[in-house]
Amino acid sequence: MRISTPLAICSAACAVVASTVVSAQVTKTEVRTKTTTEEPNPKRPAAVREAVKTEAVLRQQMVPAIGLRQGAMNKAALAQQVTQQLRPFLRVEYHFIRKVCEPSPEQRGQIARAGERALRETAAQYPNGNLNAAQVIVMGRNGMATQSFNDPIKPIRDGLAKAVEQFLTPEQAARYKDEVKRKNEHWKQVAVRTIVTRLDQDLLLTADQRAAIGDSLRDHWNETWASSVTALVNIEHYFPPIPDEHIMPSLDAAQKDIWQALQVNRRLVRFGIGANRLDDGPEDQELTEARQAEDKAGSKE
Repeated sequence: MRISTPLAICSAACAVVASTVVSAQVTKTEVRTKTTTEEPNPKRPAAVREAVKTEAVLRQQMVPAIGLRQGAMNKAALAQQVTQQLRPFLRVEYHFIRKVCEPSPEQRGQIARAGERALRETAAQYPNGNLNAAQVIVMGRNGMATQSFNDPIKPIRDGLAKAVEQFLTPEQAARYKDEVKRKNEHWKQVAVRTIVTRLDQDLLLTADQRAAIGDSLRDHWNETWASSVTALVNIEHYFPPIPDEHIMPSLDAAQKDIWQALQVNRRLVRFGIGANRLDDGPEDQELTEARQAEDKAGSKE
């Protein structure tokens, strides 16, 4: 059966990491402080899958946007609006660290504070309240595709990664790096499956063609393709600017004609987080305390 709707496309992609319906809310679990010799923790593979699934759902709630409505809002109000848009992603990454590294209460507070600062610094980079995660321009059939990419979630992750290095033990930090690699690999598999599914929708690929294109994408992976998955699911004429060399060799003559004709219809896409706050459930206590501490520090400046 061919997949013909954006929702079905995203469902097929998420099947890489789960076979059940995914909730945007991350289940809260108690994380005990590490006090004994480290043993294999069955929570860690689950933490990787949970983080990927939750981010996929949050990104799925993104909508095409040319900018948040400003009206009479001042700079501070716009920054606050952007902060609220990005806060669910901070919570997902923080919860991932808690599950994988099992930090002590003191360490959790330090990481949460660092994450809150990274969140606010990221929001300050968007003074107009405009969260355009990607801009893609495709210039006709014989033109070349260009992409200017700016993922607003990356600085938050980077800030938390620095906090892990600074506040956790070397063993905890090494564990975190290892699980991040696993998480990135899972997310890549989701993205590859989504891209191939969209191609299959347009070109009616055979099983061998789907496998060959998927292998080519994995072998020549570009991180910007993964973050374009949300646009791929939600925007009819959008497709990541993947070089033809990773797709055309696997197509027959008729499919190549269709593929080249499709490129004419590719258009300028600005993609970001819309005006509605993404709901990911209640906030962790440490993140609440960090937010309150930063609010208090900011009021004194």
